[in-house]
Amino acid sequence: MEFEVPAEQRAVLEEVRQFGENEIRPVASENDSAERYPYEIMEQAAELGLIGSQFPVEHGGVGYSLLERAFLTEELFAIDPGTALCITSADFGS
Repeated sequence: MEFEVPAEQRAVLEEVRQFGENEIRPVASENDSAERYPYEIMEQAAELGLIGSQFPVEHGGVGYSLLERAFLTEELFAIDPGTALCITSADFGS
């Protein structure tokens, strides 16, 4: 099965990929070794709208679709599962 990412979702995918590569990957191993919670990354993720991304703009979110959230989750977990879990689990129950 072949799947092409729709154009509007490509921008979301690229933004998350860049955030992961530039902000998460450089400190992931160190945070893991030190058993340190990634507070600074969580703040940056919140500023980018990655936490609570399913909420509509009028309620303070960015209104990502389920497909966009799937891309976001896949990209983050590919870079660092520990940090990805912190970011995505902040949405549980919301």
